[in-house]
This record gives sequence, C-alpha cells and structure tokens, in this order.
Amino acid sequence: MEAERILAEAMPCEIRIATPTELGTLLDQDLFELLVLDVDLLGEVAPLVRRRQDSGTRVILTTLMAEDLARVDELPGSAAVAKPFFGDELAAAARAAFPLVPELDH
Repeated sequence: MEAERILAEAMPCEIRIATPTELGTLLDQDLFELLVLDVDLLGEVAPLVRRRQDSGTRVILTTLMAEDLARVDELPGSAAVAKPFFGDELAAAARAAFPLVPELDH
C-alpha cells in the first residue's frame, strides 16, 4: 500500500493497516499516535476515533471528494488530505501532526 510506504519513510513508527471490518476492534483495543483514515470509513467508528483523539491520537482524514473535506469538522483537531495525494503531502501532514518532535523535522 502506497500510504504505508510513504509513512514508513517519513515517520519513525510502526505502521498497521486495517480493513474496515478490523478497524473498530483495533480502535477499541490498541493505542495509536497517528491514525490515517478514509473519511468514508468514519461513520460507525467516529465515536471510537473521538475517544482516541481525547487520548492524544492525531487524525488525518483522506478523501477522494473535495466536498467531503467539510466532514473534517466532524472531528475537530483532525487534518485532511485529498486523494490522490503526492507522497510528500501525506508525509508533511503526518509530520505536522507532531510539531514538537525534532527528529521528524526534514
């Protein structure tokens, strides 16, 4: 998956990819520092994502539709990246989510 490769190169972190059916369970059980989520998957898991945000998880929403960027308002404090995106756009959004981590500055 392209997003996985981009983030692995940009961030010193473990990358996990989840299918829509796995997402709710992972959000309920595991802790994440950064969650990159397609806005179309937000519906049912929005309360879990909000709880994760309250615990400090940063969120980047991705979308194919420019009008869906308005849905970012559903998750205050999250960022959005429109698809298709260049690798440097996703990497920049991920680094921006962690502005006080010096080793992520490039």
